[in-house]
Amino acid sequence: MAPELLLAVAAVGAQYRFEPHRSYSLWYAAKAVAMEQISRRRSSEVKALLPTSSNYTVNSALPSPKMGVRHMFSSSNQDRPGLMDGHRETFTPNTPDARLETIQAILLLFAVGLWNAKAVLNESISLQSTLAMLLREDGLGPDPEIESDCNWETWVRREKAIRTKIIAFCYFNLSSIAYDDPPNILFSELFLSLPQSGKIWRAENEWSWQQARRTEPRVDMTLQDAFAYILGKGTTGEILQVTTLGLYILAHALMQQIWLLKQSAIRGSSKFDASRSLKLDDVDEITSAIRTWEVAFNQRQRVRAAENGTYNFEDSNHPATQIAHNATALVRLAGIKLYTDSHSGKALATRDPNALAKALSNFQVQSRSFQPLARNERMNRAVFHALHSLTLLIKTGVSFVSQSSNSEWSIQHLLCNFESATLLARWLTTIGMTSSQKMPTKDESILVEMIRQVVGETDHAGPIDPSLSTDDTIRKLAAPIDPLDQPTVLAAYLVYKLVVYPLWLSPLRKIPSAHPSARFSPLWIMAVRHGLLLREGGDSLVAQADLHRRLGPVVLVGPRHVSIDGPEIVRAVFYEPSHKARWYQEFTGYHRRIAAPVFTKSHLHNSAAFRAQAQTLLIDRLLPSLLKQAREPGGIETVDLSLAVVLDFITSYIFGIDKASDMISRTSDVWTMSTKAGLVDEKKTAARVRFETWNLERCDSLAESSSTLTGKETHEKGNTPTVYQATVDGYEREIEENGEHSPLHEIATKKRRECIASETFGHIMAGHQPTAVVLSYVFWHLSRTPHIQKLLRDELGNLGIAGKSKLAPYKTLDACPVLTAVIYETCRLNSPIPGPQIRCTPRAGLTVEGYFIPGDVEVSACAYSLHRDEAVFKEAAAWKPERWLGISETRMDDLLESLWVFGSGPMSCIGSELALMILKYTVAAFGEA
Repeated sequence: MAPELLLAVAAVGAQYRFEPHRSYSLWYAAKAVAMEQISRRRSSEVKALLPTSSNYTVNSALPSPKMGVRHMFSSSNQDRPGLMDGHRETFTPNTPDARLETIQAILLLFAVGLWNAKAVLNESISLQSTLAMLLREDGLGPDPEIESDCNWETWVRREKAIRTKIIAFCYFNLSSIAYDDPPNILFSELFLSLPQSGKIWRAENEWSWQQARRTEPRVDMTLQDAFAYILGKGTTGEILQVTTLGLYILAHALMQQIWLLKQSAIRGSSKFDASRSLKLDDVDEITSAIRTWEVAFNQRQRVRAAENGTYNFEDSNHPATQIAHNATALVRLAGIKLYTDSHSGKALATRDPNALAKALSNFQVQSRSFQPLARNERMNRAVFHALHSLTLLIKTGVSFVSQSSNSEWSIQHLLCNFESATLLARWLTTIGMTSSQKMPTKDESILVEMIRQVVGETDHAGPIDPSLSTDDTIRKLAAPIDPLDQPTVLAAYLVYKLVVYPLWLSPLRKIPSAHPSARFSPLWIMAVRHGLLLREGGDSLVAQADLHRRLGPVVLVGPRHVSIDGPEIVRAVFYEPSHKARWYQEFTGYHRRIAAPVFTKSHLHNSAAFRAQAQTLLIDRLLPSLLKQAREPGGIETVDLSLAVVLDFITSYIFGIDKASDMISRTSDVWTMSTKAGLVDEKKTAARVRFETWNLERCDSLAESSSTLTGKETHEKGNTPTVYQATVDGYEREIEENGEHSPLHEIATKKRRECIASETFGHIMAGHQPTAVVLSYVFWHLSRTPHIQKLLRDELGNLGIAGKSKLAPYKTLDACPVLTAVIYETCRLNSPIPGPQIRCTPRAGLTVEGYFIPGDVEVSACAYSLHRDEAVFKEAAAWKPERWLGISETRMDDLLESLWVFGSGPMSCIGSELALMILKYTVAAFGEA
């Protein structure tokens, strides 16, 4: 690989790894090497133009210098150390392959620079002429005929040259679209063949290439023939054979055709009308070409469906899918460009938001003489294209676009949305201004309603009175307060909100983005979390953990959603002043405070009722059941048993042992009782009703026998309904202290019975499944590691409690290092809540790892990722309780700081201590058995 190409590829890689400073250094280095290569290859041509010694004769009146200009030129590099002639000859080969690699290097530099900082952009644009010159020198077609029996390497060299040249044409065209620059290469200059199938191109060896050539149809058309077909000027009966990449190139050809027609169009007659309108014949021709292109595109998609055996084309990792999405964005843009004439390209190149806003404002209106758009069927079609483009950036909820929106994002989509915002604003203003002279048609009314619904999905939209007439609704949307303001209101908002702000102004713009679309839409992270963008067998948690390994501890996953990783960062964010959503603070927070005192460590450790309940559940019920099952053939189903034990523990602490569930003796029924937790899907409705009814009956029964809920004997027998009683007392205390001012006053007085039942039911659901999951994994890991089993049994045996009829004191169990290590390691590797836990930043915002995050932005962290940090947990993917044993206090503190099982901060799980006690008591009981 040529050094300039290697440096260019490295510059692109650094850009995608969010290392801009390194990327710029590599960019300028690649440019310098590429220009030096070009200069050296032309040295022989330049030397031929300069005088030689033969020009000087004996009779010449001119002095013959000892070192002429020619000699100085040819020796200009000899003073450079290390650049001897032999080295220089090897360093600058002038072969076709070497020249093509230099072209590819400059193309990469040009492509990357187009969307970069202003200084790099300006130098990138200056590279266009150099790149165009090199391409013309190398030839833009026709291609040399390829023999049917050619070898793989010959075919690859030919196809590589074709693809490099047509992709260069596409980037020239993108520059014209974005910055309104004349294209350096016209499509009419290209006489190259269409690219062949991607399957043939991606073949990794000659055998695969031969196989692909036998199965894939050969594309024999040239670019010019294909474009003639699109324009309806092809040979009658000819079938368009084109790949997805070929369709993408033809979309660029359509865009360039529109740009050229615009340049030759006559501007408006008014001095305030700077737009350029195309002739109706030209519009009809391009519209027909777009339809033909769409037919060819759909045909190509059907071919792909037949090849894959499915109609799903949403594999974002597949090159054809990405190219297809970009191609459709270009065609939508072509449909919009037919009716709009933006003058913002030069301002966009300044990278100055103020200049861009001014350009948009000047373009929209320069006086009170606003030039309305045409109102016809063709314009309606363009408005629909624009509306469809913008819905890809707005949260879902509009039914007519929900079937076709996708999370792909690219420069093509950005440019398309930019034009879409401008067209919608002008069209709405036109309807609002002219509706009194010409009533909106049925199609126009439908489009206005669509726009109203889409804009209503944004958080910026104000309420629109449904009683308003259609005319007033349109004026409300277009905001025609004054003719000067009419055309800019909606466009300014849409362009600013969806393009300018997230790309150039938002404080979040400096944070690495998980996906290009994440700055504009939450669709990508939603799709990942629901497994829609994962490969078969993939895991969304693994995908999110990989994001942080690649991009760092702070990653933008949505327009206002930041994912963080690392114990110190999590600790800084999840403690105050960060908070949960407003509804949680104003409602759930009150309920949380009511029962929180009985879940504290001190209360649980000193609770005679909880100790009596644990004695009954484990010694009197669980151990006899285990001994009975151990005598029977077959193993013990520990998942059912874990669910049963945890459910009995939690309901005992809530309602007392006599009114709690008794699933240990009938574990088969635990599946039905736990359906509400989402463990199984069968008979879900019936199970939910049954469980809710069971919970309400317990609350009613306790309400009737409230006088017998206290007393020493009740505590010792474990019949104290600790959580239930705390909830009842908490409601009474809240009403007594705050009266009608309490947010709980109305529900606590009118629906006291339902409120208390809801509280107890919530505690059961919150604690049952997560704790049971960890307990199940403890048994599973122990079954696979006999040496850890032995350590645990030896530890419990040394306590002198094995075989006794009384439960060991919890303080004794809490001091067992092996038992604690087993619980901690299982919580780490198989966290009960591995997915994202979300907080909102305070209104003043906060700074994380040098990035400022404004107020009310969602910040999330995943225990799965934190617990697999190799810097903290060596061999993090393995279950190794030994990592918690025989270590210093400092090392133990480090591990505990990274153990994020129950969240952290004031909004962490209030039942964490209860869960740990249940786990330790139960595992110890198994060990004693």
